[in-house]
Amino acid sequence: MESGTTHEVTNQPPPYEGHNVFTQDVVLKEAFVREAPGRSDSDLRELGSTAGSVVAQRWGEEANANPPVLRHTTASVTASTSSSTTLRTTNSCAPRSVTASTLRPGRIPHRAPMSSVPRR
Repeated sequence: MESGTTHEVTNQPPPYEGHNVFTQDVVLKEAFVREAPGRSDSDLRELGSTAGSVVAQRWGEEANANPPVLRHTTASVTASTSSSTTLRTTNSCAPRSVTASTLRPGRIPHRAPMSSVPRR
């Protein structure tokens, strides 16, 4: 042990990184197949891979360390670079909305259409 260390911590899990959060979420995959039958999940696989990466973990840590700041004089919000990067990445590979025409009869979408979110 190094000087000043009181004890060695050994009961911690390994870092949760380098995995695909979409392909490892059975319930999410089943819901996608049920609500959007016949649609490709390639965009969600790509997003899942990005979300489970070491880089995305770092973006989250940096965003948590640098919360958005409301500038009262200009009525605007300044977000950290990590927050902006995370939003751009999510919007760039997120699938478009599930529309009423793509749902099975009797199903109602419970979220706003992604097509209303501007892409950069």
